[in-house]
Amino acid sequence: MRKFFLFLLFFYACSRPETVVKQEAKIFEDYGTLSDNGIVVTTTDSSLKKFNLNFYTEESYKSKIIIFQPEKNVIVEEKTNMNLHHVEINQYDELTVFQLLNSSELLNKKIVKITVPKRLPYKIGVYGGYIENEEKYLKFAKNFGDELPVCVINTGNLTKNSKNMTYWTKFVNNSQDFMVNSIFMPALSEQDVINKDFIYNFFAFDNGIRVYNYNSLKIISIDEGINLKKDSQELKKIDNELAGFSEWKIVVLNKNPFINFDKDLNENLLPILEKNKVVLFTGGKKGYERYIKNNITYVALSFNENKVDKQDKNFLVKAIDNEAFVILEVTRKRLLFKVYNIDKQLIDEFQVIE
Repeated sequence: MRKFFLFLLFFYACSRPETVVKQEAKIFEDYGTLSDNGIVVTTTDSSLKKFNLNFYTEESYKSKIIIFQPEKNVIVEEKTNMNLHHVEINQYDELTVFQLLNSSELLNKKIVKITVPKRLPYKIGVYGGYIENEEKYLKFAKNFGDELPVCVINTGNLTKNSKNMTYWTKFVNNSQDFMVNSIFMPALSEQDVINKDFIYNFFAFDNGIRVYNYNSLKIISIDEGINLKKDSQELKKIDNELAGFSEWKIVVLNKNPFINFDKDLNENLLPILEKNKVVLFTGGKKGYERYIKNNITYVALSFNENKVDKQDKNFLVKAIDNEAFVILEVTRKRLLFKVYNIDKQLIDEFQVIE
């Protein structure tokens, strides 16, 4: 009997939950927190061998990441006792698959599948700023996600107000149809950079220039507000990254040089982009424009035709005053661009040939 009693005491001691200090999510203009249902995958590793899984949950210490290889039907790694609010995981072969759980339920209702392609072709997706009408945004997110882009580039404001947690909750949750299959690569706008401490912390970004090296493709994402002075380290980094790469090159900005004259951007950055023959995605919210000038293919996710100087209108190929998104297929000999409106109707199609 005494042994049985001692066994019960031992079992009780071992089964008691550990005392954990609960970490609170950052609060801004309201008292909401980002939902348990959303997850965003980013990376600051240019080789794409490490990912950051970014999420908020009020009980992060109970969370668990399960990483598995579906073709072998085996779990390759588990991560537990995570701090709020992100965890780094390694790439597993070409396809990395995981789920986010806690002790009682599945937090992320969908399996997340991140592909780093070793073969051609593959797709990337590009869209502009937030769409205020929630129903329209959800329709866009589904149509966008159905294309299964390996990464998603954002060129505009992420939310209506980057300091309001309610807007962040909606952004993360309403974007899940494309977030669950893509690495998220925003070029942060002036509005987003105002709240830089929170946003850089949430996305696990360490600076305003991020480089991504895919098979046959280099993407450079540039936040607003970085130093583009003639002899700046940031400008030298961009120049070196582009000069050392011989295949497809994409640069992502928020400002459209045709309507937002900025001395450092137009006089210092553009000559570097021109000599490297890049595709330049620029920001906005509603609309689509395409220009070709001085070895650059400009794709603007905004409509500003009436603001463009007359001489620059000679370079305008297409302009549509409607929300749009771009699906870019990367092949060895060409980049194929298909531009759709929110209803998935094709509004432009073109290619850039080697």
